[in-house]
Amino acid sequence: MNHILKSLKYAFLIIMMQFAYSSLKFLLIFNDTKVFSSLNMEEIFKSQFSIEFLKFLAAVLIIHSLFALAVISLSKALRTTDAIRPGILNLSYFLIFYFYLILIHSYLFPNSDFVINRESPYTLIITILASTFIIYSFNRQQAIVVIRTSFSIFYNKIKTYPRTVISLLLILCTFLIFVLTDLNNPSVTIQNSDKPNIIILSIDSLRPDITNPTQPDNSSAPFISKQLASSHNFNQAYTPLARTFPSWMSLLTGKQPKNHQAEFNLTDPKRFEKEITLAHILQDNNYHTVYASDEKRFANITKDLGFTEVLGPPYGLADFLLGTFSDLPLLNLVTLIPHAELLLPYSTNNRAAHKNYDPDNFTRYLNKKLESSVDTANGKPLFIAIHLCLPHHPFSWRTSQLTASVENNYLNTVVQADQQLESIYKTLKSLNVINNNSIQIFMSDHGESLPKDEKIFTKIDGSIKVISGLGHGTNSLQIKQHHIVLGIQSSGLSAKNDAQMVSLVDITPTLFGLLSNLNHPPLNFDGMNVLDTHSNSSQERWLSFETGYNVDAVSHAQIDEAEIFKQAAHAYRVTPEGKVVITDTVYENLVSQKQYTWWNGRSLITHNKGNWQKYNWQDSTFEEISSTLEFQRGLNH
Repeated sequence: MNHILKSLKYAFLIIMMQFAYSSLKFLLIFNDTKVFSSLNMEEIFKSQFSIEFLKFLAAVLIIHSLFALAVISLSKALRTTDAIRPGILNLSYFLIFYFYLILIHSYLFPNSDFVINRESPYTLIITILASTFIIYSFNRQQAIVVIRTSFSIFYNKIKTYPRTVISLLLILCTFLIFVLTDLNNPSVTIQNSDKPNIIILSIDSLRPDITNPTQPDNSSAPFISKQLASSHNFNQAYTPLARTFPSWMSLLTGKQPKNHQAEFNLTDPKRFEKEITLAHILQDNNYHTVYASDEKRFANITKDLGFTEVLGPPYGLADFLLGTFSDLPLLNLVTLIPHAELLLPYSTNNRAAHKNYDPDNFTRYLNKKLESSVDTANGKPLFIAIHLCLPHHPFSWRTSQLTASVENNYLNTVVQADQQLESIYKTLKSLNVINNNSIQIFMSDHGESLPKDEKIFTKIDGSIKVISGLGHGTNSLQIKQHHIVLGIQSSGLSAKNDAQMVSLVDITPTLFGLLSNLNHPPLNFDGMNVLDTHSNSSQERWLSFETGYNVDAVSHAQIDEAEIFKQAAHAYRVTPEGKVVITDTVYENLVSQKQYTWWNGRSLITHNKGNWQKYNWQDSTFEEISSTLEFQRGLNH
């Protein structure tokens, strides 16, 4: 009991020290009183967040107490001198082992806030001194006594309870055989329906110019390039709004953002609660529907949108706060343990917590979950939508090495995400989810504009205009933000490059064209079946683009996440369920500030504050134009 009380005391001490450091950093970030006035603390702690917060504190206390108990027990075995007071000696051992913990953590989590410079001579000196102290304190004879005593106790237990011990060993061996067999031989479900499985495999922010279907091995994304080579590949595909949630809503509903009402990330679900999605319709047609993603902080796709299962980290205010404050050495190390998501759901397998996110760990987690989903489907046809978010600012993960080049950092994340997608694809194929009858869609939700994409346009009078805007959803004049990857594979669909202008709003109507005998109510799509050559008009098609919610901080060359949060905090509120949504009053104001453009593959027309301008992408010129009623009508088609 004394050891337990001591461990709790030391655990509390470590937690307070670490939280003090994290809180200081948090306060330095949020040094503007306007931010604090915008956060309603009563609203926060009356929500579901308070329960998640208590769970988090309990997990933190348990993990740190176990560490403290292990250190106290070990230091008792090591202690060989009475020259130093026990309390001081225990504290010395504790600090030494905590230093070892930080050192190990620095190797495994180099991007964490809790790291020491492994190359520093001071680190080497401290390590040598600490190790010398431990070696000097180590009593070989006492250690031998401890080992012998432990074996003696174990041996006596076997002699006293031989049947119990043997039974436990048999159970353990049986369990191990079962686990190994399950890992090596994943179940294959035989479908009772002739309806094809539908699989959407998506990578966040993947630019089409990163792929290379003609020479996949020369691409940073060789796997998806190979798949595009064997797909009906649309090389002029675009998203109407270059943000993840509005993009996915356009995909699932076949509608423009203004019509499905999810015009921003973190839109209040009440705005689109009556929308019928592709997942709803497939669910009504006996499909088992699954959505999986490694980040849901801003793309809050839930079961309410028609998914039987939603895999990956949970979302809400707890994701924003606990996912940030969970960057602690012991918690990070725990995330490497299998099933750590049960104890630390907001920091395990969560791309948003990029300092401890491990792409391979998430892939293993998801592959295992997909095996379970196939079993749960019990022969039903499957609709599986997977979205991987690694190629997203800050272009970093647990072991990544950031460089001064934004482009190189972005490419490094694409390489990792492509490998993740390949592993997931192989799992789905081994489970017979991907088969000769299935439909696969390879895509990205939006593109990404990088510093190199800055473009200069010249007017006839010699004046120039520079089109910049980093990231996505920040500038509707930046084509790279809207240009996406899109390839469809289906039996009877030949591999080819298709240059027609298509949009994410076309995916659901196109899938309806590929699926026969699909029952659904009358639907009003903004998109069309782009594989139906008979109904597609030869008339020039203009695709509409619009911006998302932006603050000044996103326009800088080096994006400052803290400054973005500070400038944007006033726009959000916390629901009783602990979710973060844009407030109604701010929402309408943000819609009025949107920038709208139209694109036909060569020219881009923008309308802003009553002015109309046309940008010619081929010769980099722009001009002021006058708007006629007929012209506006043409753009609406």
